[in-house]
Amino acid sequence: MIVRTIPYADLLERDGEALLLTEGTLLRLSAVGAAVVRLAADGIDAAQLASALEEAFGLPASGSTPDALTPILDALAAQHLVELLPESGESA
Repeated sequence: MIVRTIPYADLLERDGEALLLTEGTLLRLSAVGAAVVRLAADGIDAAQLASALEEAFGLPASGSTPDALTPILDALAAQHLVELLPESGESA
């Protein structure tokens, strides 16, 4: 799966967190959410994203990084901040 940030109006990062402005909505993102939005700006493979987040934040308290990332990506996608795209050759 490819994760790609959906264009937004503005982003302000401070102390690891971020405020992200979309059309008519201001959202507060955790450090991990802000990192996902930043890393996925040009599109990134989910496995590469998980590796980059693991490098930046360490291993999750339980389970694997990809498993911990799934609900984060789902939440960001539900807020229309990222899109989750199949890789070429993957069925949707």
